[in-house]
Amino acid sequence: MLFESTQISEFQAVVLCGYGNRMYPLTEDSNLPKGLLPVANHPMIYYSLQWLEKANINDVLIATYPDAKNKISAYVHEGNIHLNKVYETSMKIQVVEVPENCGSAEALRVLKPLIKMDFIVFSCDLITDVSPNVLINSFRVQNRTMCALLYDSGSLETGDRKREDVEYIGIHDKTATLLFMESKADIGEDDLDIRCSLINKFQAVHLHSQLRDAHLYLFKRWVLELVAKNKNIVSVKSDLVPLLLEAQHRKLVYNREGIEALQDENSQDIFAKARLLSLSGNRSPSKVSCTAVCHLQGFTARANTVWSYSEINRTLAKNTPSTVPQATEISPKTQVGSDSLIGESTRIDERCSVKRSVIGNHVKIGKNCKISNSVIMDYVSIEDGVKLDNCVVCQSAKILTKSELKDCEVSGKYVVDKETRAKGEHLVKNIDE
Repeated sequence: MLFESTQISEFQAVVLCGYGNRMYPLTEDSNLPKGLLPVANHPMIYYSLQWLEKANINDVLIATYPDAKNKISAYVHEGNIHLNKVYETSMKIQVVEVPENCGSAEALRVLKPLIKMDFIVFSCDLITDVSPNVLINSFRVQNRTMCALLYDSGSLETGDRKREDVEYIGIHDKTATLLFMESKADIGEDDLDIRCSLINKFQAVHLHSQLRDAHLYLFKRWVLELVAKNKNIVSVKSDLVPLLLEAQHRKLVYNREGIEALQDENSQDIFAKARLLSLSGNRSPSKVSCTAVCHLQGFTARANTVWSYSEINRTLAKNTPSTVPQATEISPKTQVGSDSLIGESTRIDERCSVKRSVIGNHVKIGKNCKISNSVIMDYVSIEDGVKLDNCVVCQSAKILTKSELKDCEVSGKYVVDKETRAKGEHLVKNIDE
Protein backbone atom coordinates (compact mmCIF):
# COMPACT_ATOMS: atom_id res chain seq x y z
CA MET A 1 0.00 0.00 0.00
CA LEU A 2 1.22 3.53 -0.74
CA PHE A 3 2.77 5.52 2.11
CA GLU A 4 2.56 2.55 4.47
CA SER A 5 5.81 3.41 6.22
CA THR A 6 5.29 7.16 6.60
CA GLN A 7 6.71 8.37 9.92
CA ILE A 8 6.34 12.15 9.66
CA SER A 9 2.75 13.31 9.60
CA GLU A 10 1.54 16.22 7.51
CA PHE A 11 -1.74 16.27 9.45
CA GLN A 12 -3.03 17.54 12.74
CA ALA A 13 -6.08 15.95 14.31
CA VAL A 14 -9.13 17.38 16.05
CA VAL A 15 -11.06 14.98 18.29
CA LEU A 16 -14.54 16.27 19.10
CA CYS A 17 -15.77 15.30 22.57
CA GLY A 18 -19.23 16.79 22.89
CA TYR A 19 -21.83 16.28 25.58
CA GLY A 20 -23.70 13.42 23.90
CA ASN A 21 -27.30 14.60 24.03
CA ARG A 22 -28.57 11.32 22.61
CA MET A 23 -26.93 9.31 25.39
CA TYR A 24 -29.02 10.47 28.33
CA PRO A 25 -28.75 9.54 31.19
CA LEU A 26 -25.27 8.07 30.68
CA THR A 27 -23.77 11.53 30.31
CA GLU A 28 -25.44 13.05 33.37
CA ASP A 29 -23.16 15.14 35.59
CA SER A 30 -23.12 12.35 38.17
CA ASN A 31 -21.35 10.06 35.70
CA LEU A 32 -18.54 10.54 33.17
CA PRO A 33 -18.18 12.78 30.11
CA LYS A 34 -19.12 11.03 26.89
CA GLY A 35 -15.48 10.72 25.81
CA LEU A 36 -14.64 8.76 28.97
CA LEU A 37 -17.58 6.35 28.97
CA PRO A 38 -16.12 2.84 29.04
CA VAL A 39 -16.32 0.77 25.87
CA ALA A 40 -15.13 -2.79 26.50
CA ASN A 41 -13.42 -1.41 29.63
CA HIS A 42 -11.48 1.33 27.82
CA PRO A 43 -12.51 5.00 27.80
CA MET A 44 -14.25 5.81 24.54
CA ILE A 45 -11.56 8.29 23.51
CA TYR A 46 -8.94 5.55 23.86
CA TYR A 47 -10.05 4.17 20.48
CA SER A 48 -9.73 7.60 18.83
CA LEU A 49 -6.19 8.01 20.13
CA GLN A 50 -5.23 4.49 19.06
CA TRP A 51 -6.44 5.17 15.51
CA LEU A 52 -4.58 8.46 15.33
CA GLU A 53 -1.44 6.82 16.65
CA LYS A 54 -1.61 4.27 13.82
CA ALA A 55 -1.95 7.20 11.43
CA ASN A 56 1.33 8.64 12.78
CA ILE A 57 -0.42 11.83 13.85
CA ASN A 58 1.85 13.74 16.20
CA ASP A 59 -0.33 16.73 17.08
CA VAL A 60 -3.81 16.12 18.51
CA LEU A 61 -6.34 18.68 19.72
CA ILE A 62 -9.22 17.45 21.86
CA ALA A 63 -12.16 19.87 21.85
CA THR A 64 -14.57 19.50 24.74
CA TYR A 65 -17.00 21.49 26.87
CA PRO A 66 -15.94 23.20 30.14
CA ASP A 67 -17.26 20.62 32.62
CA ALA A 68 -15.42 17.79 30.87
CA LYS A 69 -12.05 19.42 30.28
CA ASN A 70 -10.37 18.53 33.58
CA LYS A 71 -11.58 14.93 33.54
CA ILE A 72 -10.42 14.32 29.98
CA SER A 73 -7.10 16.08 30.66
CA ALA A 74 -6.54 13.82 33.65
CA TYR A 75 -7.09 10.70 31.54
CA VAL A 76 -4.98 11.85 28.60
CA HIS A 77 -2.00 12.92 30.69
CA GLU A 78 -2.19 10.36 33.49
CA GLY A 79 -3.93 7.38 31.95
CA ASN A 80 -1.72 6.79 28.93
CA ILE A 81 -0.50 3.48 30.32
CA HIS A 82 -3.25 2.01 28.11
CA LEU A 83 -1.29 3.07 25.03
CA ASN A 84 2.18 2.03 23.92
CA LYS A 85 5.45 3.97 24.21
CA VAL A 86 5.09 5.62 20.80
CA TYR A 87 2.04 7.42 22.11
CA GLU A 88 3.81 8.51 25.28
CA THR A 89 6.84 9.92 23.48
CA SER A 90 5.53 11.24 20.16
CA MET A 91 1.94 12.42 20.44
CA LYS A 92 1.43 15.96 21.60
CA ILE A 93 -2.12 16.23 22.97
CA GLN A 94 -3.86 19.43 23.99
CA VAL A 95 -7.31 19.46 25.58
CA VAL A 96 -9.01 22.69 24.53
CA GLU A 97 -12.16 24.09 26.08
CA VAL A 98 -14.88 25.22 23.67
CA PRO A 99 -18.21 26.84 24.58
CA GLU A 100 -20.87 24.44 25.80
CA ASN A 101 -23.36 23.36 23.11
CA CYS A 102 -21.32 24.93 20.30
CA GLY A 103 -21.46 23.23 16.93
CA SER A 104 -18.60 21.15 15.56
CA ALA A 105 -17.62 23.80 13.01
CA GLU A 106 -17.81 26.47 15.71
CA ALA A 107 -15.33 24.38 17.68
CA LEU A 108 -12.99 24.45 14.67
CA ARG A 109 -13.16 28.25 14.70
CA VAL A 110 -11.97 28.22 18.32
CA LEU A 111 -9.11 25.87 17.39
CA LYS A 112 -8.11 27.75 14.23
CA PRO A 113 -5.00 29.45 15.74
CA LEU A 114 -3.67 26.01 16.71
CA ILE A 115 -4.20 24.31 13.33
CA LYS A 116 -1.32 24.95 10.93
CA MET A 117 -1.71 22.21 8.30
CA ASP A 118 -4.20 19.83 6.71
CA PHE A 119 -6.28 18.29 9.44
CA ILE A 120 -8.42 15.33 10.45
CA VAL A 121 -11.72 15.73 12.28
CA PHE A 122 -12.61 12.68 14.37
CA SER A 123 -15.70 12.19 16.53
CA CYS A 124 -14.76 10.56 19.84
CA ASP A 125 -17.72 8.16 19.59
CA LEU A 126 -16.37 6.52 16.42
CA ILE A 127 -14.75 3.10 16.67
CA THR A 128 -13.34 1.71 13.44
CA ASP A 129 -10.73 -0.75 12.21
CA VAL A 130 -10.31 0.95 8.83
CA SER A 131 -6.64 1.53 8.08
CA PRO A 132 -5.72 5.22 8.34
CA ASN A 133 -3.57 4.79 5.23
CA VAL A 134 -6.65 4.06 3.13
CA LEU A 135 -8.09 7.49 3.89
CA ILE A 136 -4.78 9.35 3.84
CA ASN A 137 -3.77 7.89 0.48
CA SER A 138 -7.16 8.64 -1.04
CA PHE A 139 -6.93 12.21 0.21
CA ARG A 140 -3.42 13.15 -0.83
CA VAL A 141 -2.75 11.14 -4.01
CA GLN A 142 -5.66 12.89 -5.74
CA ASN A 143 -5.08 16.13 -3.81
CA ARG A 144 -8.65 16.16 -2.53
CA THR A 145 -10.29 18.99 -0.63
CA MET A 146 -12.05 16.57 1.69
CA CYS A 147 -12.19 12.85 2.34
CA ALA A 148 -15.07 11.34 4.32
CA LEU A 149 -15.38 7.85 5.78
CA LEU A 150 -18.69 6.10 5.09
CA TYR A 151 -19.79 2.75 6.46
CA ASP A 152 -22.62 0.24 6.39
CA SER A 153 -24.02 0.08 9.91
CA GLY A 154 -25.53 -3.36 9.28
CA SER A 155 -27.30 -5.00 12.22
CA LEU A 156 -25.20 -3.21 14.85
CA GLU A 157 -27.13 0.07 14.64
CA THR A 158 -30.27 -1.08 12.79
CA GLY A 159 -32.34 -1.48 15.95
CA ASP A 160 -31.71 2.16 16.81
CA ARG A 161 -32.16 3.57 13.33
CA LYS A 162 -35.28 5.62 12.82
CA ARG A 163 -36.74 6.33 9.41
CA GLU A 164 -35.54 9.94 9.68
CA ASP A 165 -31.95 8.73 10.24
CA VAL A 166 -31.68 7.35 6.71
CA GLU A 167 -29.12 9.21 4.61
CA TYR A 168 -29.15 9.49 0.84
CA ILE A 169 -25.56 9.55 -0.35
CA GLY A 170 -24.51 10.11 -3.95
CA ILE A 171 -21.15 8.85 -5.21
CA HIS A 172 -19.51 8.92 -8.64
CA ASP A 173 -18.20 5.36 -8.66
CA LYS A 174 -15.50 5.79 -11.31
CA THR A 175 -13.64 8.47 -9.35
CA ALA A 176 -15.00 7.77 -5.82
CA THR A 177 -16.12 11.40 -5.74
CA LEU A 178 -18.63 12.18 -3.00
CA LEU A 179 -21.41 14.25 -4.59
CA PHE A 180 -24.10 14.79 -1.99
CA MET A 181 -25.37 13.68 1.41
CA GLU A 182 -28.96 14.37 2.39
CA SER A 183 -30.78 13.04 5.43
CA LYS A 184 -34.38 11.87 5.28
CA ALA A 185 -35.20 14.29 8.10
CA ASP A 186 -34.05 17.26 5.99
CA ILE A 187 -35.95 16.16 2.90
CA GLY A 188 -39.17 15.26 4.71
CA GLU A 189 -41.87 14.02 2.38
CA ASP A 190 -40.40 15.86 -0.61
CA ASP A 191 -38.56 14.21 -3.45
CA LEU A 192 -34.78 14.19 -3.50
CA ASP A 193 -33.58 17.01 -5.77
CA ILE A 194 -30.41 16.49 -7.80
CA ARG A 195 -29.13 19.58 -9.60
CA CYS A 196 -28.58 19.56 -13.34
CA SER A 197 -25.09 20.99 -12.84
CA LEU A 198 -24.16 17.87 -10.89
CA ILE A 199 -25.52 15.53 -13.58
CA ASN A 200 -23.85 17.53 -16.35
CA LYS A 201 -20.45 17.31 -14.68
CA PHE A 202 -20.46 13.74 -13.39
CA GLN A 203 -22.97 12.03 -15.73
CA ALA A 204 -23.61 9.02 -13.48
CA VAL A 205 -24.55 9.12 -9.79
CA HIS A 206 -24.81 6.00 -7.62
CA LEU A 207 -27.39 6.63 -4.91
CA HIS A 208 -26.93 4.82 -1.56
CA SER A 209 -29.38 4.64 1.33
CA GLN A 210 -27.64 2.03 3.51
CA LEU A 211 -24.44 3.99 4.08
CA ARG A 212 -23.84 6.25 7.05
CA ASP A 213 -21.48 9.13 7.65
CA ALA A 214 -18.84 8.06 10.18
CA HIS A 215 -17.98 11.67 11.15
CA LEU A 216 -14.34 11.16 10.22
CA TYR A 217 -13.08 13.74 7.74
CA LEU A 218 -9.78 14.87 6.25
CA PHE A 219 -9.66 18.52 5.15
CA LYS A 220 -7.28 20.87 3.39
CA ARG A 221 -6.04 23.66 5.64
CA TRP A 222 -7.79 26.35 3.56
CA VAL A 223 -11.16 24.86 4.52
CA LEU A 224 -10.57 26.23 8.01
CA GLU A 225 -10.35 29.73 6.53
CA LEU A 226 -13.71 29.14 4.89
CA VAL A 227 -15.19 28.16 8.25
CA ALA A 228 -13.71 31.26 9.89
CA LYS A 229 -15.05 33.52 7.16
CA ASN A 230 -18.58 32.13 6.95
CA LYS A 231 -20.22 32.33 10.38
CA ASN A 232 -23.28 30.50 9.03
CA ILE A 233 -21.23 27.31 9.10
CA VAL A 234 -22.11 25.86 12.51
CA SER A 235 -21.90 22.10 11.95
CA VAL A 236 -19.27 20.17 10.02
CA LYS A 237 -21.76 17.55 8.84
CA SER A 238 -24.82 19.73 8.26
CA ASP A 239 -23.19 22.93 6.96
CA LEU A 240 -19.54 22.57 5.94
CA VAL A 241 -19.67 19.24 4.12
CA PRO A 242 -22.78 20.11 2.03
CA LEU A 243 -21.20 23.45 1.08
CA LEU A 244 -18.01 21.79 -0.16
CA LEU A 245 -19.97 19.15 -2.06
CA GLU A 246 -22.02 21.85 -3.77
CA ALA A 247 -18.93 23.90 -4.61
CA GLN A 248 -17.66 20.97 -6.69
CA HIS A 249 -20.24 21.55 -9.41
CA ARG A 250 -21.77 25.01 -8.79
CA LYS A 251 -19.59 27.89 -9.90
CA LEU A 252 -21.99 30.29 -8.16
CA VAL A 253 -21.22 28.72 -4.76
CA TYR A 254 -17.50 28.53 -5.50
CA ASN A 255 -17.35 32.23 -6.40
CA ARG A 256 -19.71 33.40 -3.66
CA GLU A 257 -17.56 31.84 -0.94
CA GLY A 258 -14.33 33.23 -2.41
CA ILE A 259 -12.81 29.76 -2.46
CA GLU A 260 -10.21 30.47 -5.15
CA ALA A 261 -8.66 33.23 -3.05
CA LEU A 262 -8.67 31.01 0.04
CA GLN A 263 -6.93 28.24 -1.88
CA ASP A 264 -4.28 30.59 -3.26
CA GLU A 265 -3.58 32.15 0.13
CA ASN A 266 -3.22 28.76 1.82
CA SER A 267 -1.43 26.81 -0.90
CA GLN A 268 1.08 24.49 0.77
CA ASP A 269 2.06 22.33 -2.16
CA ILE A 270 3.48 24.06 -5.24
CA PHE A 271 3.67 20.70 -7.01
CA ALA A 272 0.01 19.77 -6.37
CA LYS A 273 -1.25 20.55 -9.87
CA ALA A 274 1.70 18.85 -11.56
CA ARG A 275 1.18 15.76 -9.42
CA LEU A 276 -2.51 15.68 -10.21
CA LEU A 277 -1.92 15.95 -13.95
CA SER A 278 0.64 13.14 -13.80
CA LEU A 279 -1.86 10.92 -12.00
CA SER A 280 -4.95 11.74 -14.01
CA GLY A 281 -3.68 12.42 -17.52
CA ASN A 282 -4.28 15.78 -19.20
CA ARG A 283 -7.61 16.41 -17.51
CA SER A 284 -7.60 19.59 -15.41
CA PRO A 285 -8.24 18.96 -11.74
CA SER A 286 -11.44 20.10 -10.06
CA LYS A 287 -10.92 23.19 -7.90
CA VAL A 288 -12.93 21.57 -5.11
CA SER A 289 -12.86 17.81 -4.96
CA CYS A 290 -14.37 15.57 -2.29
CA THR A 291 -13.93 11.83 -2.02
CA ALA A 292 -15.57 9.00 -0.09
CA VAL A 293 -13.97 5.92 1.41
CA CYS A 294 -16.60 3.22 1.96
CA HIS A 295 -15.65 0.74 4.69
CA LEU A 296 -17.98 -2.21 4.20
CA GLN A 297 -16.19 -5.34 5.43
CA GLY A 298 -14.53 -4.47 8.74
CA PHE A 299 -15.85 -2.96 11.95
CA THR A 300 -17.09 0.63 12.07
CA ALA A 301 -19.74 1.99 14.42
CA ARG A 302 -20.63 5.08 16.40
CA ALA A 303 -21.46 4.89 20.09
CA ASN A 304 -23.66 7.98 19.96
CA THR A 305 -26.88 6.55 21.43
CA VAL A 306 -27.56 4.31 24.41
CA TRP A 307 -28.57 1.51 22.03
CA SER A 308 -25.46 1.67 19.86
CA TYR A 309 -23.24 2.15 22.92
CA SER A 310 -24.61 -1.06 24.44
CA GLU A 311 -24.38 -3.02 21.20
CA ILE A 312 -20.79 -1.94 20.57
CA ASN A 313 -19.82 -3.01 24.08
CA ARG A 314 -21.39 -6.43 23.55
CA THR A 315 -19.82 -6.86 20.12
CA LEU A 316 -16.33 -5.96 21.32
CA ALA A 317 -16.72 -8.18 24.39
CA LYS A 318 -17.64 -11.09 22.16
CA ASN A 319 -14.63 -10.52 19.89
CA THR A 320 -12.09 -9.88 22.66
CA PRO A 321 -10.17 -12.84 24.14
CA SER A 322 -11.73 -13.63 27.50
CA THR A 323 -9.16 -13.29 30.26
CA VAL A 324 -9.64 -12.70 33.97
CA PRO A 325 -7.27 -10.12 35.51
CA GLN A 326 -5.13 -11.41 38.37
CA ALA A 327 -6.67 -9.10 40.97
CA THR A 328 -10.22 -10.17 40.06
CA GLU A 329 -12.04 -12.73 42.20
CA ILE A 330 -14.73 -14.93 40.64
CA SER A 331 -16.33 -17.70 42.66
CA PRO A 332 -15.83 -21.21 41.21
CA LYS A 333 -19.61 -21.60 41.50
CA THR A 334 -20.24 -18.63 39.20
CA GLN A 335 -20.63 -18.88 35.42
CA VAL A 336 -19.13 -16.17 33.21
CA GLY A 337 -19.74 -16.60 29.49
CA SER A 338 -16.91 -16.35 26.99
CA ASP A 339 -18.87 -13.48 25.41
CA SER A 340 -18.36 -11.30 28.51
CA LEU A 341 -15.54 -9.08 29.78
CA ILE A 342 -14.59 -8.69 33.44
CA GLY A 343 -12.50 -5.74 34.66
CA GLU A 344 -9.70 -5.50 37.18
CA SER A 345 -10.15 -5.80 40.97
CA THR A 346 -13.75 -6.95 40.53
CA ARG A 347 -15.33 -9.51 42.84
CA ILE A 348 -18.22 -11.81 41.84
CA ASP A 349 -19.69 -14.02 44.55
CA GLU A 350 -21.10 -17.55 44.20
CA ARG A 351 -24.00 -18.82 42.09
CA CYS A 352 -24.00 -15.87 39.68
CA SER A 353 -24.48 -15.89 35.92
CA VAL A 354 -22.91 -13.33 33.57
CA LYS A 355 -23.75 -13.49 29.85
CA ARG A 356 -23.05 -11.08 26.96
CA SER A 357 -22.04 -8.35 29.36
CA VAL A 358 -19.17 -6.02 30.16
CA ILE A 359 -18.32 -5.72 33.86
CA GLY A 360 -16.03 -2.82 34.76
CA ASN A 361 -13.23 -2.39 37.27
CA HIS A 362 -13.68 -2.50 41.07
CA VAL A 363 -17.22 -3.88 40.77
CA LYS A 364 -18.75 -5.90 43.61
CA ILE A 365 -21.44 -8.45 42.74
CA GLY A 366 -23.17 -10.44 45.48
CA LYS A 367 -24.61 -13.95 45.49
CA ASN A 368 -27.27 -15.37 43.16
CA CYS A 369 -27.13 -12.51 40.65
CA LYS A 370 -28.03 -12.84 36.97
CA ILE A 371 -26.59 -10.29 34.56
CA SER A 372 -27.20 -10.51 30.83
CA ASN A 373 -26.78 -8.14 27.86
CA SER A 374 -25.64 -5.37 30.20
CA VAL A 375 -22.86 -2.85 30.71
CA ILE A 376 -21.71 -2.34 34.30
CA MET A 377 -19.28 0.55 34.78
CA ASP A 378 -16.54 0.94 37.39
CA TYR A 379 -17.15 0.92 41.16
CA VAL A 380 -20.72 -0.37 40.90
CA SER A 381 -22.09 -2.38 43.83
CA ILE A 382 -24.69 -5.08 43.14
CA GLU A 383 -26.16 -6.88 46.13
CA ASP A 384 -27.51 -10.44 46.45
CA GLY A 385 -30.30 -11.73 44.22
CA VAL A 386 -30.24 -8.92 41.65
CA LYS A 387 -31.31 -9.57 38.05
CA LEU A 388 -30.24 -7.24 35.24
CA ASP A 389 -31.22 -7.70 31.60
CA ASN A 390 -30.21 -5.25 28.86
CA CYS A 391 -29.23 -2.53 31.32
CA VAL A 392 -26.50 0.09 31.55
CA VAL A 393 -25.39 0.84 35.11
CA CYS A 394 -23.19 3.92 35.43
CA GLN A 395 -20.18 4.50 37.64
CA SER A 396 -20.53 4.13 41.44
CA ALA A 397 -24.23 3.20 41.34
CA LYS A 398 -25.65 0.76 43.90
CA ILE A 399 -28.34 -1.83 43.26
CA LEU A 400 -29.75 -3.22 46.45
CA THR A 401 -30.97 -6.72 47.27
CA LYS A 402 -33.35 -8.65 44.98
CA SER A 403 -33.96 -5.83 42.52
CA GLU A 404 -34.93 -6.76 38.96
CA LEU A 405 -34.25 -4.32 36.12
CA LYS A 406 -34.89 -4.81 32.42
CA ASP A 407 -34.08 -2.34 29.63
CA CYS A 408 -33.05 0.31 32.16
CA GLU A 409 -30.30 2.90 32.48
CA VAL A 410 -29.04 3.69 35.98
CA SER A 411 -27.18 7.00 36.32
CA GLY A 412 -23.94 7.47 38.23
CA LYS A 413 -24.10 7.20 42.05
CA TYR A 414 -27.80 6.33 41.92
CA VAL A 415 -29.06 3.90 44.59
CA VAL A 416 -31.73 1.43 43.47
CA ASP A 417 -33.86 0.47 46.48
CA LYS A 418 -34.12 -3.18 47.43
CA GLU A 419 -36.69 -5.32 45.61
CA THR A 420 -37.22 -2.66 42.93
CA ARG A 421 -38.98 -3.87 39.77
CA ALA A 422 -38.42 -1.65 36.75
CA LYS A 423 -38.62 -1.97 32.97
CA GLY A 424 -37.60 0.59 30.36
CA GLU A 425 -36.84 3.34 32.88
CA HIS A 426 -34.17 6.01 33.33
CA LEU A 427 -33.14 5.85 36.98
CA VAL A 428 -31.46 9.19 37.56
CA LYS A 429 -29.94 10.66 40.70
CA ASN A 430 -31.82 13.70 41.99
CA ILE A 431 -29.69 16.84 41.65
CA ASP A 432 -30.40 17.77 45.29
CA GLU A 433 -29.32 14.42 46.70
